[in-house]
Amino acid sequence: MRFAARSQAVKMTLKVGIMGAGMMGIAHAQAYHAAGVELVGVTDVDNKRAIDLANRFGGRAYPSLEELVAADLDAVSVCLPHDLHLRAASLAAERGVHVLMEKPLANTLDEACQIIDLCQEAKIKLMLGFIQRFLTQVQHLHAQVREGVFGRVGLAVEYLAAGGAWPIVPTWYKQRAKAGGGIMMIGNIHTVDRLRWLLGSEADTVYGSIQQINSEGDVEDIGSAIIRYASGAQATIIGVRSPLSTHRRRWTLELYGERAESSFMLEHTNAQTLELTTASGVQTFTVPAEDPFRAEINEFVEAIKQDRDPRPSGHDGLVSLATVLAIYESARTGLPVNVPDYMQSMRRI
Repeated sequence: MRFAARSQAVKMTLKVGIMGAGMMGIAHAQAYHAAGVELVGVTDVDNKRAIDLANRFGGRAYPSLEELVAADLDAVSVCLPHDLHLRAASLAAERGVHVLMEKPLANTLDEACQIIDLCQEAKIKLMLGFIQRFLTQVQHLHAQVREGVFGRVGLAVEYLAAGGAWPIVPTWYKQRAKAGGGIMMIGNIHTVDRLRWLLGSEADTVYGSIQQINSEGDVEDIGSAIIRYASGAQATIIGVRSPLSTHRRRWTLELYGERAESSFMLEHTNAQTLELTTASGVQTFTVPAEDPFRAEINEFVEAIKQDRDPRPSGHDGLVSLATVLAIYESARTGLPVNVPDYMQSMRRI
């Protein structure tokens, strides 16, 4: 396959396209607009949605992915069902267009590796949309761990309750063929990425359990896992997608270390509360509300302009996907799964 060569000189005002005009596409468009980036076009299977989004932020609606990437683009945000990620990346690579891929990277490790290889061969940037890394108090917590405030972290406990009235859940979230999984793939993959980032350690062994209590779709809406890390730390993660229309998303994370403990809460408005306990006492940090997509888009834009690798990277997406798939394998067999071994075995298939 031949790829278009990227010019070394990147225009100061980037031109971008958005694949998918749903909830994520809207969030990306708003953040690009705030960053002063030109939105060239949008494409969606629902052409009216594409037209509406293009009218709000400029550009035009394109009838297909192929026609969008053929426009004069520097970069594209992929906000599509997960089974379309490989196709989208392939089209972007052929045109030399940088890619911001909403998580997960793909539904399988084989497709994830193909996406990474395509982007590397085309010499384009590939960034993963792990938005929770860009929350202000999560970044503060990351800095505290890195600076040694916690000492050695021994335990992380996380609880995610997603769904309900906010955000509106797309229909394809309930279809395994499109989404690759349920709450673990769509929600707790954020957990897996963020804990790896916070702890600075790779997942070693996982033990998982999943079940479906909602009669709609064919994916799990309840899941839990125990993760052991190479550092010796362990994590317990729980995810549930509520069937109640009145439900509001809740997310809590607790870290326990030798010298400090923390409790973090994220509300449906992205209001954040971080409580840090040390021998000196308790400190509380709050953020009333924020749009972390702005920080995520800024990272993508600056990585392109500075010709550097963006973070989170394609490799971050690959490792997090492997961990979630290992949790599914454990749930299937009822046995613990070694993540590095599982990753290697699946990549050989």
